Amino acid sequence: MDNCLISIIVPVYNVEKYLDKCLESIVNQTYKNIEIILVDDGSKDNCPAMCDEWAKKDNRIKVIHKENGGLSDARNFGLQSAKGEYVGFIDSDDYIDTTMFEKLLNKTKEEDATMTLCGLTLSYEDGTVRKYIETNLKNCNAQNIATFYTYSQFWTENKDIYTDGIMASVCRVLYKKDFIGLHRFDKGMYYEDILFNLPLLKKKSKIAIVNENLYFYCQRAGSIVHSYDEVKYNKRLDFTKTVVERIAPLIDESTLKAYKFQLYYEIVLELAKNGKKDLLKKFKKEKWLQEYNCKENYKCKKKITTIFKYKVLNFLVYKKAFKLLKLAYKIKGN
Repeated sequence: MDNCLISIIVPVYNVEKYLDKCLESIVNQTYKNIEIILVDDGSKDNCPAMCDEWAKKDNRIKVIHKENGGLSDARNFGLQSAKGEYVGFIDSDDYIDTTMFEKLLNKTKEEDATMTLCGLTLSYEDGTVRKYIETNLKNCNAQNIATFYTYSQFWTENKDIYTDGIMASVCRVLYKKDFIGLHRFDKGMYYEDILFNLPLLKKKSKIAIVNENLYFYCQRAGSIVHSYDEVKYNKRLDFTKTVVERIAPLIDESTLKAYKFQLYYEIVLELAKNGKKDLLKKFKKEKWLQEYNCKENYKCKKKITTIFKYKVLNFLVYKKAFKLLKLAYKIKGN
């Protein structure tokens, strides 16, 4: 195998508690020809100094200090500086198996892929871990992966089984840099990983799979995905508009209708779960979004939902029974 350089981009922002574990897992990779680009995105804690110290210990590490611009902006800075033939992204509060990049590159070479994915493991602050199971991961390719994504959690049967949010993270993917080209992350957008991946699918990417859970996705209360406020709500609306535009050319009409209902459904459940009455009032005034909850879209979603629990939730969302949804969360939770 050619000794190709892999650029590993690590955006860093206020994660001093987690940074050492993340970087230890990267510098100890069994594949050695890597450059590690740490993008300090204006951290207010001890992370800037920690990044500089790591650079002194390992000459493969390059540090970029910049003003805070958000996750997408930090990743874009990293892409601009990357010199590798291949590129990977690691979030600085996560960590990876020491064989991850060796296995991803081997599979990439074997299948001449432009994007190679591995599985995820959920890692909790109490030290427990749980494999994230995706029923279609081993079958995914550029033709069906967008459909898999739109069916995310439609078929969930219990808390140990998750399905097909395959495009929801860039952090378990090895990309061929030439394939990315000048494509960049959308600044200031929520779910930027999905929006980054979808245009690459449209380019007819060749996707390969390492069916092992090599990326450890840390679940912590203060992370971006575990908070909810008006800023996040507004970003969610921007994402909803954009993802529909980008995914529409990749899926059939029936799937798109079901997905539009799913997007409406997810916002409603977030508002119900978090008890955001002020945002719920604002939500009801979004006419374009209310159109996602039409009878035809609901019927398409209903047709592909087999689990009774989700059939009930679909119905309550369709009928806009928001008080009942809030009560359901109080009684049973997720």
